[in-house]
Amino acid sequence: MTLLQVLDLLGVFVFAVSGAALAVEKRLDLFGVVVLSVVTALGGGLLRDVLLGDTPPVALHESRYLVVALLAGVLVFLGSTRVHLVARVVTVFDAAGLGLFVATGTAKALHAGLGAAPAIALGCPPASAAAWSGTSLWPRSRWSCGASSTPYPRSSGPSS
Repeated sequence: MTLLQVLDLLGVFVFAVSGAALAVEKRLDLFGVVVLSVVTALGGGLLRDVLLGDTPPVALHESRYLVVALLAGVLVFLGSTRVHLVARVVTVFDAAGLGLFVATGTAKALHAGLGAAPAIALGCPPASAAAWSGTSLWPRSRWSCGASSTPYPRSSGPSS
């Protein structure tokens, strides 16, 4: 395994922890935590690989990426009663994930033959997309992801 692959998997792990911590903060069940964990962890790398023409994306043909994301989500869910500062955990792991994904995305673009400016330009958006993809799944309206028995939006009260 190369250093770039190790850093990429570390980025997957920290973004998975970030997504899972957000899901725990929003009081989702195990399924919701794992979904948010996986989408947050893999979304940016999938975008990066498609933009570089590296298809199928590495996260789809190397199972360790999914395993790392799933494991991180389950670990956060199981340890959620011991995580007292969930908001701080989300912030720290978001920052770490952004840094790792910008570095690995830029390195992968340079390795693909892009110049410095295009590589930097390609390294940043997928990292931002990874962070955005997880938080965008938690809508501003009150949707249920396991908090009740129905998948429909919950009413916040009687309509006027």
